[in-house]
Formats: sequence, structure tokens, C-alpha cells
Amino acid sequence: MDQLQEAHIKSCCESVILKFALLNDSRQYEALSKLFAADGVFLRPLSPDTPIRGRDAITADLSRKPPEMRSVHVCTNILVDVIDSRSAKASSYFTVYLQHEGAAGNAVVRFNGTIYVGCYEDTFVLENGAWLIERRQGRNWFELPMG
Repeated sequence: MDQLQEAHIKSCCESVILKFALLNDSRQYEALSKLFAADGVFLRPLSPDTPIRGRDAITADLSRKPPEMRSVHVCTNILVDVIDSRSAKASSYFTVYLQHEGAAGNAVVRFNGTIYVGCYEDTFVLENGAWLIERRQGRNWFELPMG
């Protein structure tokens, strides 16, 4: 594999990481689940030992977020390692701002929620021409409750 192919794979995987955050925050859970391989596994940061397997299960689990809750995921320190032309792994840090109530819609509100800081460890696979998450494991390192 040449450097251009490796750079392309890294860019594709980074894009998936950022799309995950955007789709999660905008509550587009069905589209988010399509970032996973068909039998992909998600281990949420709040339940890092409970695997959620498959797109339907991931969509259902994320859809449980109450409508009055708003989240903002900030992803940093994204590092992708290309294993070969069909697999890669990545680590990234996240900060999540989670507003618990009074945040429905697009109104600006005073933040009175919880901040989480942690990391995701991802494995990616090339499936039908697209780079998808095969396994995403989240871990929270810090929690700062507000209010």
C-alpha cells in the first residue's frame, strides 16, 4: 500500500468518527447505525462492558435518549492506524456536554448538565466499498456534574 492509499483510509476513518458525533447529537440514530458494519458492536461509555450488536440494536439503544436531553460531542486527538487495505484501528478522545432538561429544540439555554471526558477505541473494516466501524468501545475517564 502506498502513502496515498494509507492517507485516504485514515481520512475515511476520521470522517466516520466525526460523523458519529454529529449524527448522535442531531438524533439521526438510524443514519448513525449505518456507520457500523452489519454486525458491528458498540460498547457505550456509560456501559463499557455491555456490547450492543448490530445496526437495529444500536439504533434502538440510542433512541432511548429522552427528547428533553441534548448532547454535544467534541472529538479530538484522533489517531488512525492502518492495518492493511481492509482494516484499521483508531483512538480518539471525546468531551460530551449533556444537558439533561430544558434543551428541547434549538433554543440556547444555560448549561446545567454533565460533562464527560473519555476515549473511544475503534476497529474499522472495509465493507462494500465503505469504511465502517466493526467495534467501538467507549470509556469515560471523568465526569463533572453541573448544577
